[in-house]
Amino acid sequence: MNILITGVNGFLGREISKYLFDKKYNIIGISLENNYLGDEKIRYIKADISKNNFLEILEENLLNNIDVIVHCAALINYEEHNLDLIKVNCEGFFNIVELAKKYHCKKIIYISSIQVIGKIKDIPIKETHEKEPLTLYHSTKLFGENYLNNISSIQKVIFRITSPIGKNMPKNKIMRVFVEKSLRNEDIVLLGKGKRVQNYIDVFDIARAIECAIEADNPNGVYNIASPKSISNIELAELCKFLLKSDSKILFNGVDKEEDNKWIVDTSKAEKELGFIAKKSIEESIFEIKEEIMKSENTFSK
Repeated sequence: MNILITGVNGFLGREISKYLFDKKYNIIGISLENNYLGDEKIRYIKADISKNNFLEILEENLLNNIDVIVHCAALINYEEHNLDLIKVNCEGFFNIVELAKKYHCKKIIYISSIQVIGKIKDIPIKETHEKEPLTLYHSTKLFGENYLNNISSIQKVIFRITSPIGKNMPKNKIMRVFVEKSLRNEDIVLLGKGKRVQNYIDVFDIARAIECAIEADNPNGVYNIASPKSISNIELAELCKFLLKSDSKILFNGVDKEEDNKWIVDTSKAEKELGFIAKKSIEESIFEIKEEIMKSENTFSK
């Protein structure tokens, strides 16, 4: 089966590519860099999905039809006014759908975000929750959802994922920061009182969910993809300290405008229709992030 993955050099794309390659799928990767950054021997095409010549570049390089497209590519930016967000996330996705039509793609798996709902009004959060995005970025993700839902000729699977974590995750994300601070015995500073409740899902489980969607006979529509348990920021800081035997102090600073947010997510639809349940615990993820940090840096005494 031929699987095309956009944004294959990104945090999600690389893990998904590795996972599906190991499962013996034929992987075609698209990204902006000159080469694929992973170790797997996949077919790689350098291309910018937002450019007018995108389809021409793909025509020159694709040898076979595409069975499934996994669309991970996105520009992530939280500025209120950014035309590049619209160019990449909206026009770029239009190009991906055109590509799917041209190469007789049977299914598109679109990576969206649970935060397209905006303000949390009902807990647990279901796929039917009202949607009022609070940022331009999340508005572009919702555009992709709505646009895909209007395409009748292709099976569509929309994943609203919670906060992705795991090896090689961005260094500025809260989980990676807490683990590194704990390893260094440095202060962990929480915004507000640390009561905001987040949901984290390891990229390994996101890749598993994608495999479930690929193999499902007739998946359709939106699926929440999240881990079974959510955790507050202060609980996460305490857990990192405990697991990593850290002497870090937990400090509090400022006001968190999202202090009362509780990202508690209902994943029963994905379980029922895709057979997907997240397996990797947050403790396992923390230890894997720790190992990755310690391999990349030689400054830790632990």
